[in-house]
Order: sequence, then C-alpha cells, then structure tokens
Amino acid sequence: MIAGRVNERHEAIIPVQVRGSNRQFEVVIDTGFQGAHLMLPRAVIRQLGLTREGRVRFRLGDERVARIAAYAGEVIWHDGFKRVRVLESENYYLASADLLAGSHIEIDMIPGGTVTVSELPSS
Repeated sequence: MIAGRVNERHEAIIPVQVRGSNRQFEVVIDTGFQGAHLMLPRAVIRQLGLTREGRVRFRLGDERVARIAAYAGEVIWHDGFKRVRVLESENYYLASADLLAGSHIEIDMIPGGTVTVSELPSS
C-alpha cells in the first residue's frame, strides 16, 4: 500500500521513488493526465539520470498540443518495480492515470485527509 495525503488545495498527493535514487518525490494524482506515467521537472530528471526516449506529442489541459521530452525509468511500486515513461516539465510533479492502472485508490478529500493506493488482485 502507498500512503499519501490531501493538501490545502484539495490535491491528492502520493510519494514516488525512482529506482536508483534514495529520494522520494511527492506527486499530485492527476487522473486527466494520460499518455505517460509521471511528469517531473527537468532538473529532477537530470539529477536522476533518466534515459531520454525522444519527444512525444502531448495535449495540454488547455487543449494545446506540445512536443515534450520523454524519458524511461522505473519506480518502486507496490511490491516491486514498474517501468515508467516520464515527461519533462518546468515545475510539475504529477502521477497519471496510467501509473495508477491496476490500483484501488481511496481519498478522504479534506485538507490533511488520507490517500491510500493499494494493488488490485490480478485477474
């Protein structure tokens, strides 16, 4: 189980750790974000030494289409590792619906509320 929290802006936050790093990052769950697993700032991606895969076309929240640098990595996820595609941003820390696939999420949607992400049984 992954345990997180709800911040003052009513955003569900969970910790994510990229394989090979001792550092955890707090990311906002964004179920409208699809096409990759995570979005992290450029500086963080450089610190982690992730492998660049190229650029992808990505539709932004305001419907504009952008070409964004994409990277390959792995995160510690439930009881193992999960291969992820990470998109580069200026300053966003986001987890997508794609990262959460196969999980059950519970959120107490009040500031300071709890967020739990548990693995669903395989079918």
